[in-house]
Amino acid sequence: MEAVLVLGEPEGGVGEPTPPARRWAFLHLVAGILASGQGDYDSAVTLCEESLALYHNMGHRKGMSGPLRELGVVAYHRGDYGRAVRLSERALAITREFGSTFGSGLAICSLADALRAQGDLQKARMLLEGSLISLQRKPYPLRVANALANTLARLGSIECELGRDARASELYEESLRLGRRFGFIHHVIDPLEGMARVAAVQGRPGRAARLLGTSAALRDEMGVPLTLVSRTDHEHALDTARAQLGEKSFEEAWARGYATPLEEAISSYVAEEG
Repeated sequence: MEAVLVLGEPEGGVGEPTPPARRWAFLHLVAGILASGQGDYDSAVTLCEESLALYHNMGHRKGMSGPLRELGVVAYHRGDYGRAVRLSERALAITREFGSTFGSGLAICSLADALRAQGDLQKARMLLEGSLISLQRKPYPLRVANALANTLARLGSIECELGRDARASELYEESLRLGRRFGFIHHVIDPLEGMARVAAVQGRPGRAARLLGTSAALRDEMGVPLTLVSRTDHEHALDTARAQLGEKSFEEAWARGYATPLEEAISSYVAEEG
């Protein structure tokens, strides 16, 4: 559902109804995004390739960026990082051609994930930093806010990987604030796990365990699997907090986080930082 809300309706002319073929291509894209989010990658590929073909056949080049990006996302989840880079770069070129800040922001997120998986952390960071500047210059309609929340979380993870936990914390918290403000519940998960990693690094294992419990509850509720990027933060926080607390204390803190309602948990974490 968030995919539909964020992407909105396919674009038509001012005051004109959307052509049926374009709407059909758009609906294939949305269905592909939803299938990918549930881990049904075969269906996601079929739907996104159909969307891409429909956009191509009607000569709507701008629309091709979405299915190219999502095919890149699927390739990333399947571990084909070279293909993920190529597809994401094609999507990014189209979004830049048409001056879409939102589209470029999402394409850069998928490209950065694939580059990071290939070990090119610095290039991924450079792309995300540039995208962050561009996105922050724009007002925050739903689309831009979604791209910004994704960018902040990914950049936070890279900063944490580089040992810059103070800036990582700031980036994660801003991503979390945007997720709450605009209702991107799906995108609250990664900042929570990133904040857990920061807490573990800073010697606050109880907080880390509670954050992991809260994020696990949300993952279970929404059926969201761990991505390679989120798994890095999750496992680092998990191993560090468990080692610092011991198994019994860790499990107790994790269970408290799991049982706490999301809004109550987030308010508590934000208050702790204040």
